[in-house]
Parts: sequence; structure tokens; C-alpha cells
Amino acid sequence: MIPSLILVAIALGGTLFFLLRAVRGNKPEVRTLADITSFFVPVDVAGFRNLMSPTESAFLRRNLTARVFRRVQRRRQLAAAQYVLAVARNASVMMSMAEANLQNDDPEIAAAANALARDALQLRMRALSALVRIYWCALFPRQTPAGSPIAEDYMGLSARAGHFGSRRFPSEASAVSHIL
Repeated sequence: MIPSLILVAIALGGTLFFLLRAVRGNKPEVRTLADITSFFVPVDVAGFRNLMSPTESAFLRRNLTARVFRRVQRRRQLAAAQYVLAVARNASVMMSMAEANLQNDDPEIAAAANALARDALQLRMRALSALVRIYWCALFPRQTPAGSPIAEDYMGLSARAGHFGSRRFPSEASAVSHIL
């Protein structure tokens, strides 16, 4: 009984730490376009969608033996976890870029920065929540992860961040949209 309680307490403590880390994150300080470039991690959205596709998982389940399916599915989930970590990292970069502009003299840029920071935080939270589900499915590969809207949310946030960045760095607008 006591070892079970200790295990539950450790699990709850780890979850609390994970959630606090998700909210606070390891945000880089982003003030210039060079900062964005150095911290941003490219994400292959099409590859990520493929890994998270329930249809693709069903196809593999039908066409592979159970043992091979579990091995392949575990690898797919661990690869998907890397994509989600990159999305969470990029959301942190976008959040930092936005927070650096919350006190901008231009009220439109300050309002856009506020909205971008809020949306980036929400995406980061959803990404880290999806990461828990992905790791669960990696541990138990018979489970199929529910289709995750993280890729679509990320694309939308990247577009908004690109628009914000081109307003914030108008002389380098094409570079901003290319990076984000």
C-alpha cells in the first residue's frame, strides 16, 4: 500500500513539474530576426500528419503482423513525439517574440503581440498534452492515438506569427514568412 502511495505521489509531482515547465517553458529571448532564425526548429507538417493519421495506423495494423505493427507503431509514436517537441519549442519562440513586443509603441503591434502570445501558450499546452498521449501510445502500441489537431494549430499559429513578424520587421518581411 505504501509503495503504491509513494509511486502515485512521485507521478503527481512529476506531472506538476511537467505542467509548470509547460507553462513557463524554456523560452529563449527573441528580439531580432536573427534570434528567431537561431531558435526556430523546422517542422515537416506533412510528415507529422502522416505519423498521427489514424487511417495510416489502421492500414499498418491490417497489413503487418501484430509484433511488427507494435514495433513500427512504437517507432512512429516516438518520431511523432519529436515533431511535437519541435512544435512546443517553436511555440515558445513565438511566445517570446510576442512578449518582447507587448509594450510596443504601436498599439496594433502590441495587440497583435498579446494575441500571438496567448495563442502560442495555448498551442504549447496542447502540444505538451499531446506528447503525454503520444508517449502513452508508444508504451502501449496497440492503442491508436486520436487524430491530433496540433499540426493544423501549428500551421495557423505560424501563419499568424509570420504576419506579426512581417509587421514587426517590415524591411525583412519575406525572410520572416520564410522562417515561420
